[in-house]
Amino acid sequence: SHIVQVLINLFENACHAMESSSSKPKLIISSQSAPNNRVRISIRDNGTGIPEEVMDRIFDPFFTTKEVGTGLGMGLSTCYTIIDNHDGVLSVESDSKTYTEFSFDLATSKQVNEEFSKGEKTSE
Repeated sequence: SHIVQVLINLFENACHAMESSSSKPKLIISSQSAPNNRVRISIRDNGTGIPEEVMDRIFDPFFTTKEVGTGLGMGLSTCYTIIDNHDGVLSVESDSKTYTEFSFDLATSKQVNEEFSKGEKTSE
């Protein structure tokens, strides 16, 4: 349910960004295998992008570029924490005029099972 929360938040942010764009909205959701039995999930929109001057702050709690009353600035911070708690990394790439892409890697069930098994053996 936590990963679903991350995806919903990223989808909502993408929709808001695309509302502000003059381009026909396009949202691309992709997944692919990543090294070390991991999967990479990416969400890319063709919205207005994130200005370079705020890029370093987007994962900070209570930081928002939205108008007062339209957001608390906790969405991306919460996403970052959830992905971190699942031993993943949330990253972003953006052109301030044409797109934003958020990506995160997570362990596949095979990796989780292997790590769990290793933990059981060392705890005996």
